[in-house]
Amino acid sequence: MNIQNQQRTTKSTEGKSIAFTCNKGWYFIPPFTDEDKDFILKAFDETHPFAIVYTEVMEDRGLVETTSFGTPIIERYNNGPVGWQNIKLYDTEEEARKELAFLQKLTPKVGTIGYCDVFLVSEDN
Repeated sequence: MNIQNQQRTTKSTEGKSIAFTCNKGWYFIPPFTDEDKDFILKAFDETHPFAIVYTEVMEDRGLVETTSFGTPIIERYNNGPVGWQNIKLYDTEEEARKELAFLQKLTPKVGTIGYCDVFLVSEDN
């Protein structure tokens, strides 16, 4: 199911509730359709039969150049928590399951709110 640009509330890898907006590109959660699997497994490299999909949630804030009365200015923005899905591809189920176990225990690094939605994707699931 592709839920881009929607709000999502789920549990982080630390077991805490985490709420964020799904990124504007794409965002997948189970149950995966055949089109979702094709995108995840084949869009980047057709030779890997297994993939791990996980989400990194960060605060989307920074500076943007804009104008005020025709004068260029730098303005701060804060769009709140936003989740970006990452995909890692694997050749064997064994190495994919090892990485899945590792990613399901991730704790946030500096600048990251948390990690969530860690899934193993293959043609069979």
